[in-house]
Amino acid sequence: MSFKQESCVDHAIRLCGGNASALARLAGCSPQAPAYWKRTGVIPANRVPDLAKKLKTSRAKLNPIFARD
Repeated sequence: MSFKQESCVDHAIRLCGGNASALARLAGCSPQAPAYWKRTGVIPANRVPDLAKKLKTSRAKLNPIFARD
């Protein structure tokens, strides 16, 4: 059996109770932004440090460029 790995954006949305609009409010951006992030697969690096603190998760789980930290 194969499991699909959760994307960075899906992880953040799940931490917001499954609500992309809640993620947008938390990030201080438009409600359309999480849909765009979902298409690209990552949250923009400039938003990651603040969101990681607010969501109490690691930066690497929100954007893979932080995996080497």
